[in-house]
Amino acid sequence: MNLLNNNIITKRKFIIFAFLLCLITLPFKKLGFNNVATILFVLACIINYKDLKFTKNTLLFLPIFYFILCVCSLFWTIDMSSSLKAIPKEVGLFIFPLLFLFIKNFSQKEIHRIMLYFSYSMAIYCIYLLLNSLIKYLDVHDINVFFYHELVTLEVNAIYISVILAFAFLYLIVNHLKRWFDFASAILLFILIVLLSSKNIIIITVFLSILSFFLFKKRIQVKKLTLFIGLASILCVPFASKIIERFKAEFVDVDNNIIMEDGVENISIKNAWIQEDFSKNSYFTGTSIRVYQLRLLVEFIQETPVVFFSGMGINATQEKIRTKQQERGYLEYFGNLNFHNQFLQSHAELGILGLIILLSMLGSSFYIAIKNRDYNFFCFAVLMSSLCITESIFSRNRGVMIFILFYSLYHQLYIKKISDKKFK
Repeated sequence: MNLLNNNIITKRKFIIFAFLLCLITLPFKKLGFNNVATILFVLACIINYKDLKFTKNTLLFLPIFYFILCVCSLFWTIDMSSSLKAIPKEVGLFIFPLLFLFIKNFSQKEIHRIMLYFSYSMAIYCIYLLLNSLIKYLDVHDINVFFYHELVTLEVNAIYISVILAFAFLYLIVNHLKRWFDFASAILLFILIVLLSSKNIIIITVFLSILSFFLFKKRIQVKKLTLFIGLASILCVPFASKIIERFKAEFVDVDNNIIMEDGVENISIKNAWIQEDFSKNSYFTGTSIRVYQLRLLVEFIQETPVVFFSGMGINATQEKIRTKQQERGYLEYFGNLNFHNQFLQSHAELGILGLIILLSMLGSSFYIAIKNRDYNFFCFAVLMSSLCITESIFSRNRGVMIFILFYSLYHQLYIKKISDKKFK
């Protein structure tokens, strides 16, 4: 009997370890590591087949429905080649919720252990990034190697790494700021979030940190938190000017275009919406390009009303965006950008149903997090919602995995209770 119990415990630990590995490999440049971790998790679940039991976790079906809609869009896509290439990126939306429908729910204690080791691992990853940038700096003597995409490469993408580190940072300061290496890890994570220079993630992380202080005064020791804020602020001072530059660049003038010294025309937020003709010198800021992309979706729907209902097909919108770029004469670079907003991307590709499913996934996360007073789950909902405003997260394999791993992890805690009441 003891041998049998030990065997069950070992299999359970394998599932937990494999899932943790999926989280830890999220920021790795080579996505193959994350794919291997995913395969290990699938194998761990299969090995544990005797304990698999289907549960009616209704909301875990939402990402599965989204994936099915992606596949169904192959029947009406306007760009079959691009759509076929996109399907493998979305598979995580099917695999992980499906597995979590069958495996035994992770307990709060198991989730705490997973998130704690994940947070420490991300702190070690921060050390790697800093050392790597230092080596590059000694070679090229350019301070920019410590910032934004230069810090992690454009392929890995600073925005996605920022949100991964934000999850780790917020978990530590809310749940486990106890020992010196907890503080060291949290400071490292915060500094890297600042260096990665994602304005959206910095603002959201600071907001959630302050909110946690007011909500958990008894849990969070004021003296320790004050010490942490002081140290983190001092260490970030040398990089302040670079970060401030990125914030100021977004709102130089929201109404009128500004001609810069080098002849580049900074397109205002207002003109991104109404201006008809551009030039090769036209430059869109992060905010103005997203306003312009919203304008494009409105134009696509006006030109082809059926797009509102069915979309153009998964990953099938880029050629239409390029056509607009060629017609209006701005830089090809901007024509190669997707919507950089998952709400717009889902609507453009999968129609109103795709948008409704996305909103349902995020809305249910907020509802369950608030109802169960789970601040970690709430942080997930806020970070993912904000990321969906600035990025088309399902257009990248890394974005899909970030979303679905945390979505599945937190939803499986509570949905069973809701579903059991509903189906009894």
